[in-house]
Amino acid sequence: MRLLGAVFAVALVGLTAGYVRRRGCSWLETVLLALPLAVSLYTFSSGAWLLPDDAAWLAVLGILIIALGPTRRAWLFGGVVLLALVLVRQNQIWAIAPLMASAWIGDEVTESRSLRESLLARPWPRIRRSLALFAAALPAVSALVAFVLLWDGFVPPVGEVNAGGNPAMPVLVLALAGVFGTLFGGYLWWYGAVFRDGRRSGLVGVAATFGVLLSALPETTYDMEAGRWTGLWEVAGRLPTVGDHSLLMVALAGLGAAWISAWALTLAPRDALVWLVAWLGFTAASSASADAWQRYVEPFVLIMFALAASRLRRAPAKKVPRAALAGLVLLSLLLLAVTFTRLLNGGL
Repeated sequence: MRLLGAVFAVALVGLTAGYVRRRGCSWLETVLLALPLAVSLYTFSSGAWLLPDDAAWLAVLGILIIALGPTRRAWLFGGVVLLALVLVRQNQIWAIAPLMASAWIGDEVTESRSLRESLLARPWPRIRRSLALFAAALPAVSALVAFVLLWDGFVPPVGEVNAGGNPAMPVLVLALAGVFGTLFGGYLWWYGAVFRDGRRSGLVGVAATFGVLLSALPETTYDMEAGRWTGLWEVAGRLPTVGDHSLLMVALAGLGAAWISAWALTLAPRDALVWLVAWLGFTAASSASADAWQRYVEPFVLIMFALAASRLRRAPAKKVPRAALAGLVLLSLLLLAVTFTRLLNGGL
C-alpha cells in the first residue's frame, strides 16, 4: 500500500519535470525546478506514508497546467481531473477558479490590448466557453454537494475540530511566497524589466504595502491552540513580536506579495491572470481550515513558482543565469535539511 501511495509522489515530481522540460528548460534546470517538490517534507512524507496529500497536489498541478493552456479539449479534461481532486481533497474545489478564468480569457489576451478589452471584449464567446467548462466541472461540484449532504455540513463529523477558518492563513501563504519567491528571484533579475520600469516597480511596492497591511490584521504570533504552529510559525515563535504580531511574518508577507506581483507583471498577460486567480482561489479555500499549517501550503507555493519559471518568455540562445540556478540549489538544500531533521526526530 505504501508503494502504491508513493506512485502519486513520483508522478507529481515527474509531471513537474516533464512539463518544464517541454517548455524549453535545460535538463539541469528541469531537475532543479522539480527537486524542491521531491525533497519537501510535505510531499516526501506523503509519498513515504499513506497520506492523500500528493494525490491531491498531482491533480492541482494537472489542473494548473490545463488552465495555462488555451486548448478547449483540455478544459473538458480538466473537469475529469477536478472530479478526482474533489474526491481526494474536498476543499480543493477552488481549482475550478483557474479553469473558469482560462475559459473566460480564452486566447484573446494580447500585449497590444488593454486589460479591459482583454477581459470584456466579445462577451458571448466567453460566456459560451465558461458554460461549457462549468458543464465539464459539474460532476465535481455534484460530488462536493453529495459530501455536504452526507456529512450534514461542510466537514466530516471526525473533522469538525478543523472547521471555523483561520484568518492567519493568507499571511502564511504570503510569507512562504516571500521565502520561496526570494530563492526563485534570480529568474526575475534575469528578465529584469519589472525592476527597470518605474510604473511596474511602483505596483510591486503597492503590493508589498498591501501584504504588510494584510498581515497586521490577524494575530500572527506562534500559538498552537489557534492553529499557528509548525513550519514558519516555529521560527516566528523564536523571534521578536509587537503585540500579537510576529515581525518575521509581517516582513515575509510583504515580501511575498511583492514577489507574486513581480512575477505577474513579468509573465505573459494570459498566464499572469490565470496565475493570480489560482493564488486567490487557493488562499480563500485554505483559510476555511482552523489550522494554518505549512503542510497545507508549501507544495502549492513550490508548484506555482516552478510553473511560473517555466512560462517565462525565453530567448532561444540565452542561458539561465547562475543566480537563478543557485537559488534553486539553495532552496532544495534548505528543504532537504528540514525533511532530514524532522524525520530523524521521528516527526512529520
